[in-house]
Amino acid sequence: MFEATFPPHTGMPAAHSHDAFDETYYGVAGTMSVTVDGDAVELGPGEAVFVSRGAVHEFFNHGNADARILVIATPGPSGAEDYIRELAALFADGPPDRSVLDEALRRHGYIPAVSSQA
Repeated sequence: MFEATFPPHTGMPAAHSHDAFDETYYGVAGTMSVTVDGDAVELGPGEAVFVSRGAVHEFFNHGNADARILVIATPGPSGAEDYIRELAALFADGPPDRSVLDEALRRHGYIPAVSSQA
């Protein structure tokens, strides 16, 4: 489990799935738009969204304030800390080129998918 903060107009707009673990997102502050298999929901404080293995998903903060979520992966994926560090570095100067992001996703066992927000 880890906490992630997303400034306004940021998120994980790279739709993806993974077969090795489920994820649950728990809203701490602000609001995130979470899309799972094409169904969009707004995730606010105290609310949760479950993402089963294989489900294509993405999330984005469309608001004007920071959004914070807890991300719970079960079972915990091997190397998750390395994945989060690599993503943080890739996004440090703004959204990276999608091909670079897709390569990082694949390297950590994620499966890139087509965005429903495109």
